[in-house]
Amino acid sequence: TTPTSPGANLSGIRGSPWSAETVDIVKQKMTYLLGKDGALRDTVVADPEFRAKYFYESPNYPLTTQKMGFSETTLRLAFHGCLKYEDGTGGCNGCLDLDKYELFSNAKIPVGHNHGLNWAVAVLEALYLDREFPRNTGLGGSKRVPDLDVSLKDMGASRADLWAFAGIVTVESFILKNHEDCEQGRNGGNSVWCEGYNHGNWTGCEFNLDLTKENMKFETGRSDCVTSRHPAYLPEQGAVEVHPSVAGNGSDTTRFFHEQFTFTMRETVAIMGAHTIGQVHQSVSLIPYSWTREGTQIFNNEYYRIMAHRKMYAFGECVGNHLGEPGEGGFLNVFEGKKSLLDPLNVTELTGKMSWFHTYLRCPDCKGLKATGDFIDFESRYEEFGGVDYCCGLDPNHPLPEGYECQPECVVPSRKDEAFTNADMGLMLDFSFDAENKRFSGCPGFDTAEDKDFQIGKVIQNAECPYNKMITEEGTPIHTYVEEYADDQDLWAEHFGLTFTRMLRNGYGDQGQLDALLPGPDY
Repeated sequence: TTPTSPGANLSGIRGSPWSAETVDIVKQKMTYLLGKDGALRDTVVADPEFRAKYFYESPNYPLTTQKMGFSETTLRLAFHGCLKYEDGTGGCNGCLDLDKYELFSNAKIPVGHNHGLNWAVAVLEALYLDREFPRNTGLGGSKRVPDLDVSLKDMGASRADLWAFAGIVTVESFILKNHEDCEQGRNGGNSVWCEGYNHGNWTGCEFNLDLTKENMKFETGRSDCVTSRHPAYLPEQGAVEVHPSVAGNGSDTTRFFHEQFTFTMRETVAIMGAHTIGQVHQSVSLIPYSWTREGTQIFNNEYYRIMAHRKMYAFGECVGNHLGEPGEGGFLNVFEGKKSLLDPLNVTELTGKMSWFHTYLRCPDCKGLKATGDFIDFESRYEEFGGVDYCCGLDPNHPLPEGYECQPECVVPSRKDEAFTNADMGLMLDFSFDAENKRFSGCPGFDTAEDKDFQIGKVIQNAECPYNKMITEEGTPIHTYVEEYADDQDLWAEHFGLTFTRMLRNGYGDQGQLDALLPGPDY
C-alpha cells in the first residue's frame, strides 16, 4: 500500500520468522563483512554497478570519505534505525532518512544526523536482496561465504529484522575482538588491558560474552515502513525522525530516552556505554576524536571508567606516573569544539556543545619513545621541565632514578584526544547551558569565568563540576550508575544486553503501537 499523503507513516506486513539455518548463514555473511570493515566502502560500495543498485545518491549525504568502519557504522545504524517520528510512530522499521539536515550555528552549516550511514545501509540492502551476497563480490575469501536458498526479502523477512540482527552480531564481534586483545597480551603482545600489559594481571580483561548473549536476544516480526520512494529503505518525506542532542546535559539525555524508548535512567546509562566503540565524526556533529583511543574496536567498560575518573594508563604503551602507576583522571573543557576546525567555517556563536577532553596525571610517552623511537605525545608540553630528553631520562646528565618511568616533576595532567560530549558527561556531572546568555553554569570553573571566556575553542582547564545527583527510579543518584559500571564490567554486560534488546523493540509491544516481537533462534 502506498501512503495517500506525504508523512503518512504506515507499517507493512510484519517480518516472517527466521529459521535456525537462516540465522547461521546470515551470521556467517555478517562476520565476513565485519572482517572487511572499512574496505567495503572503498571497494564494494564504490563499484558503479553496486552503487546504482543499492546506494541512495542523496544530494545532502554524499558517500563519506572520512574514516568509518562498517562495524562501528552498523552499530550506529542499529540505534538510528530504531528512532521514532515526531508523531510517535516508527521505531525499528527498516527505514532511515538520508535527506534531511539541520543548519547548524550562526554559520548555517548543513549537518545531517544520519550522515555516514548510507553506505552501510547499502551493504545491508545487498545482503537483504541478493541471496549470493557477499560471495559474488570477488573480495578475498568471499567464495567461502555460504549462500541463502532464497533472499531474505523473498523469504518474507523484514529489512528491520536484518538491521537488528546485524547490530547484535556486530556487538558480539566487538566483544570477540576484546578477547583477542586479551589473548594477544597474555602471549607477550600489546594489549589495551594495561594491568596485564604492565603487571601481568589479566583478571577482568575478558568481557562476559555469555552473560551479554544471555540477555541480548534476537527477535523477529518487525515491520518495514511503507514508502513510495526508492530505495525502499527511504521513508516518506513527511516522516520526521526525533534525534538526541550531543549538546544536552543529563536531564536532556534521560528525558529523550524515556520519551522515545521508554527507558529508565539505568537503561539510559547502560545503552550509552556503546560509545566505547567508534568515534564522533566531524561530518556529523563537527566534533572530532573518539571516546576511547586505543580501544575504539574493543567492547569493555572503559567508557565508564573514564567518566568516573578512575585511575588509568595512557597510550598503547600503557603510560603511568613516574612510579609506573595508573594516573589520576580528569577533564578539560573546550567550548563548542576544536577552534582550528570551526574558525574556517565561520562558527562564532556558542550553541551549547562542548568537548570534554579526558586528561591523565601521567608521564610523557617515554615508554613509546624508547620502544619505537617515535614520540606521539605533546612535545611542547614538557619544555618548561627541561624537554622530553630530560623528562624521559635520555639526558646523560640527568638519568632516571631506579624504577622510575620519568622525572617526577614531568608528571602533569595531559590529554590524549579522548573526547566526550555533554550527552555523555551529563550522566556523571551536573552542569547547564544558558542559550540566551551563551554561558555554561553549575560548575565553579564556569561560574567564575568572565563573559569573554565563553568563546569558540576556549579551554577551561578544570571546571570542577559536581556529580549529577538527579534521583533515579531506584532512588539513587544517577552518577552512581556510571560508577557501578566502571567498577563491575559483568554488571554492565548483563544490563547492556537487556537494554540493547529493548532498544531493538522500539515501536513494538509496550514500546509502541505494533504487536510485540517474537523470540528468534539463538545466534
